[in-house]
Amino acid sequence: TGSIVRRTGVAADQKLSANFSVGIEASRRKLTVPGLVGDFQDSNWDESSVQAYTSFLLGKDVSITLEHYFEKFSRPDDPFSIDRFSKLRTHRTPLRIRYFPNSRLHAKLSLSFVRQTGRFLDIDSNELVDGHDSFFVTDFGVTYSFANRQGSVGIEARNLFDEQFKYQESDPTTPLLPRRRLVFVRASLLF
Repeated sequence: TGSIVRRTGVAADQKLSANFSVGIEASRRKLTVPGLVGDFQDSNWDESSVQAYTSFLLGKDVSITLEHYFEKFSRPDDPFSIDRFSKLRTHRTPLRIRYFPNSRLHAKLSLSFVRQTGRFLDIDSNELVDGHDSFFVTDFGVTYSFANRQGSVGIEARNLFDEQFKYQESDPTTPLLPRRRLVFVRASLLF
């Protein structure tokens, strides 16, 4: 049989004025996961997350958003787990500034502070060991929109200053932070 999952959550968003809004979301998942190796015993996983934001509009062309994300994962110590961790606590706090000098140009800058602690798989010893890291990551991008909403083209750099850090993704299939500088061009055309 598959996993049994129970999820609960609550969220609130509030526009406090024409230029200022806040929001918060909290959720928790409890999972019973079937054993895949060893004694094939089911294991209990606990996952919690909290997200909060505040957003300001400064005139017509600048927005500033401060966010905070907290994730906590707790799983039995199992060096054979595909996730490569048993305990994980992550705080991620991005400050984003967006600039819209006209209707076609859009620039964004993001500075994120990340702190992560947990029990991680040491590949050399194949044991779970305590670890932590704290670091800053900077992202930057510029997008130009074509006339009549026919598309856009932009360039973006993630981890702009090529910071080296230790970080365990909670979902390896959708990584949030590139380990090296990542520069890419994005284009969309609408017909």
